[in-house]
Amino acid sequence: MPLAPSLLQGWHDQYGIEIINFYGSNEGIALLGTPKDIPDPAVRALYFPRYGARPWSISMARTTLARIVDPATGAEITEAGVPGELRVKGPGVFPGYLPASGVPDPFDADGYLKTGDILEIAGDDLQYLHYVDRSKDMIVRGGMKISAAELEGFISGHPKIGDVAVVAYPDEVLGERAPLSLTRGKAGVVRVRREGPERPPVPLAGGRQDVAARQVNSSGRYLR
Repeated sequence: MPLAPSLLQGWHDQYGIEIINFYGSNEGIALLGTPKDIPDPAVRALYFPRYGARPWSISMARTTLARIVDPATGAEITEAGVPGELRVKGPGVFPGYLPASGVPDPFDADGYLKTGDILEIAGDDLQYLHYVDRSKDMIVRGGMKISAAELEGFISGHPKIGDVAVVAYPDEVLGERAPLSLTRGKAGVVRVRREGPERPPVPLAGGRQDVAARQVNSSGRYLR
C-alpha cells in the first residue's frame, strides 16, 4: 500500500525526520525515493523515481531497469497517466523460485520480474512512477478503473479516521461497486457524504462498513 502524503509530511513537520519511500517485495527492492532526489515529503509519498528519465543520486538507479507494460500485450508504455504493470530487472531482484516450489516463472521473455503491481508514469518531465494498485485489487466500476489503495491513502489523511479499507462487491449494472470500511479516529465519528450537485458523485460512493469486522493478513493489510 502506498504511503499517505500526510504521514511523510507529519514526520517532517513535527519531528524533522525524513522518510524514504521505497518499493519492494519478497522478490526484491527496486525503487527508492530519497529526500535528496525528491525533497518535498508530500511528493515523495506519491512518486518513485523513474530510472533512466534523469540522473538520480542512488546507485540502484544505475543498476536497475524498470519499465511499465501493458499486462495484456506486453507492450511497453512510455506516456504519462496510462496504468500498466511494473516490471523490473537488476541485482536487487531475486533469481527465481526453486523448481520444487511449483510456482510459475515470474519473469517475462526479456528477464524482467512481473511484479503484478500497476503503476503509471507521471511528472512534468515523465521523471516519476506513481503507484496505482495491485492488478488484482483494481476496481472496475462501469468501465472506470478505480485504485482501492490510492483511495485508502487519500482518505487515511483525514484526522478523524483511524483506519480505512476500500473493497469491491458485485453490481448488476456497473459490474463492481466500492463501499468504504471505516473505523473511528480519536477525534470522533467520521461521516461520509456524497459530493454536492455542483460536483460529480465520488466514484467510491456505495456504502460503509465497520473495518474491525474485516480480516487482515500477516502484514496487517485488509483482505479484500
